[in-house]
Amino acid sequence: IYNIRNGETERRMIKDGTEGNIKVPSCIAVNGEAREFYIADAVDYVTPGYLHCYGFDGQKRWTVRTGNIPGHIIFY
Repeated sequence: IYNIRNGETERRMIKDGTEGNIKVPSCIAVNGEAREFYIADAVDYVTPGYLHCYGFDGQKRWTVRTGNIPGHIIFY
């Protein structure tokens, strides 16, 4: 949660300090059933990106390399 009035972050989704590893967030998705959220990182729009998975507790669970500019997530 970002407060636009005072310019301060009041609450963070990622709580383990790994948010600095995400260069260009290009997509976010939530899987309530698995209690996870996913953030796709396009990195630099030229090299392959990454998909990061976090639990609802804000702790990173895993990361996988994707193709260039990951932008869509589908739950099947």
